[in-house]
Amino acid sequence: MNENECYYAANLVTLHTGQKLLEVKVETKEDLQKLKRCLNESLTSLAVINERLNEIALENFCKEFGVEYSSQRSGAK
Repeated sequence: MNENECYYAANLVTLHTGQKLLEVKVETKEDLQKLKRCLNESLTSLAVINERLNEIALENFCKEFGVEYSSQRSGAK
């Protein structure tokens, strides 16, 4: 995923979460648990996107200053 795709994905996650929050009526403990799950899933998705953006920033920094870079992800360049 490149930088623009990361920002697009983050916007989609945020939009989707916002729409769900507008629809939610918390009347029971179960409703609150569902809301909590939804928010946790969204935060996890945003954390993964943020991690990728940090990798991109590091890659760009290394390219700019001629530093050798090796990703920790399996299968990555």
